[in-house]
Amino acid sequence: MIPLAELGAIVHCLQELGRRHAEQRELVRRRLGELFRTLIASGRLLDLTAADVERHFRWVPGRDGEPLWCRIPPSGDGPFRFRMGSPNNEVGRFGNEGPAWPELSSALWMAATPVTLGQYRSMAPEHRDRWDWELRLPVTGVSWFDAVLFAEWLQYQRERRDLTAVWNDTLAGVPSGSRLRLPTEAEWEFAVRAGSTDRWCFGDDERQLGEFAWFDDNSEWRPHTVATRLPNSWGLHDVHGNVWEWCYDWYEEEPIGGLAPYGSASGRGRAVRGGSYWGDAGGGGRAAFRDWVVPDSAWVGRGFRLCIAAPEPEGR
Repeated sequence: MIPLAELGAIVHCLQELGRRHAEQRELVRRRLGELFRTLIASGRLLDLTAADVERHFRWVPGRDGEPLWCRIPPSGDGPFRFRMGSPNNEVGRFGNEGPAWPELSSALWMAATPVTLGQYRSMAPEHRDRWDWELRLPVTGVSWFDAVLFAEWLQYQRERRDLTAVWNDTLAGVPSGSRLRLPTEAEWEFAVRAGSTDRWCFGDDERQLGEFAWFDDNSEWRPHTVATRLPNSWGLHDVHGNVWEWCYDWYEEEPIGGLAPYGSASGRGRAVRGGSYWGDAGGGGRAAFRDWVVPDSAWVGRGFRLCIAAPEPEGR
């Protein structure tokens, strides 16, 4: 039986074919649909019902009435330019933090929390996590390819005609041409900062960290239920600590500026951001901290968060 991560690699290869060869995009879309229908028919993956969409993807887990999808930023049409990285005098700064000045051409929608175990099991019910006692914990032990597979599976579910009504309610205001995917580093940091230029989304006062983050001082060395700490001013929870989050792009030695930066078409590892329950939120949990991991690595301190945005550019 092919592991899910290898299925994710196949999905990614098909995505790359469609990006690099415009004339193949419709064929790739059909082939991805056939792949998911086959995997669902065989029992490897699940289909969603309207009730599943309502339960898992409309509201923040455990907070019915608080929308899962947050517009980033809450208002404005773009482009949005911001300082990515840290100034030379930031406490805890590393040399790979720029700064750079990327520009996002338009708004996006970001999930208010990392993907939870319950959400992930709505696709892959057999996924086993070290932390199995609570479905509202962030899913961990997933590779970058697992995350890509989940995002593309959820996009497939979004495009099903029998679920159009419930998705229209769930994603009210989201442009129809957008796609579910991992955020780029620039999108991730822009959303996490929510306008802040300090070490954390709330400012520089380290005494406030425990109100916003699960990290080594308060986590008991384990992840915690999502959305049990304060969100940033744009509605995103768990942006510092709890679990590291995969980003879409290959890691670059320095953050990339310019319009809609996606980085290189290849590299040694995929970018990860945000820190985890395992580490020091004053270091790895800062908004500017950057790291990378090989994409087939799966670890109990790493998960992912989805966004809904324009498709990645060709060749990326």
